Amino acid sequence: LTTSRNQVPLTSVKIEGEKVLIPENGKTTREAGWTLRNSRGQYILTLDELEAGSLDTAEPVIEVEGDLILQLKKDTISHLESQGPVIKKGTGTLTIRGEGSLELESADAEAISSDWNGEELGAPPLSVWKPEILLLQGQDLVLWMRQ
Repeated sequence: LTTSRNQVPLTSVKIEGEKVLIPENGKTTREAGWTLRNSRGQYILTLDELEAGSLDTAEPVIEVEGDLILQLKKDTISHLESQGPVIKKGTGTLTIRGEGSLELESADAEAISSDWNGEELGAPPLSVWKPEILLLQGQDLVLWMRQ
């Protein structure tokens, strides 16, 4: 069962508080541990052994406004941590997919935060499951959240 929805343009990505350059069609923006690619208006942020954040700061490791696919590179482990939310999602859909592992560690908040219409998304089991907001896809995907 699939439903169509309007795409929400990606307008902002921040990694550890630094604004990421949104690439033009067919282009990429790259730093150590990640690559952001624009494939005909579909944005894919690939994590490759990214170790980022700190339990000493409440700043999210990744902040997103708009639709984004978070791709986990095969056979890799990325570890993100924050005192507050690790991933902060605004409007749009966050899709997490791939064949890697993503470890999200938050000292005192939910691992992934957003305005879920007044509800919160907590650690597994997910307290709110809204596929139009957060999609998890992948044959060998491992998502690990600890609070």
